[in-house]
Amino acid sequence: MTLNTIRKLTRLVRQFTQLQKDSAPYHNTTKADEDAEAYYEAGQGKRFGTDESTIFEIICKSPPKYLQMVDDAYVSKYNVNLEKALEKELRGKTEKAAIFTLGMKLHPYETIAAHIKSTCAGIGTDEIGLSCAILRYQHVLPRVMIEHSNLYGKTIGDRITDETSGDYRDLLMEMVRVAWPDA
Repeated sequence: MTLNTIRKLTRLVRQFTQLQKDSAPYHNTTKADEDAEAYYEAGQGKRFGTDESTIFEIICKSPPKYLQMVDDAYVSKYNVNLEKALEKELRGKTEKAAIFTLGMKLHPYETIAAHIKSTCAGIGTDEIGLSCAILRYQHVLPRVMIEHSNLYGKTIGDRITDETSGDYRDLLMEMVRVAWPDA
């Protein structure tokens, strides 16, 4: 990883780990419009480069419902959503991390389903990634399984059966059955 990528990922992690303030009166429609404008000015509206810190701060410090308000305001003003704006401004691992963080706030079950699918994409299965995803998201796995079936036309169990074998397959299938006994 390059030093520049490490710096950008460090900024993203720092913003994410800072405590959020009480957001009840603060996160309103007016503030969402201001943050949509700030997001634009830090990215697509910036003449040279991208102000990742501002973008990461908005993504990481905003509660999910408020971030949806910012996304709606952004679409209303610029005819593109926050994710598409990120795709235009960032590259590589920084882009993936920022889009994943945004997705986990705006549409977490779809994001997790896509992550599980990505661990099985290409040649070979990312067994560690797949195992970690099934284990880490077990508490929401039933909703992820529904979303995965809707998005990809196949269950997570089917994906595991197609992509793995032996005791490893049995272990993953048992983890899925614990989360959703009818799977």
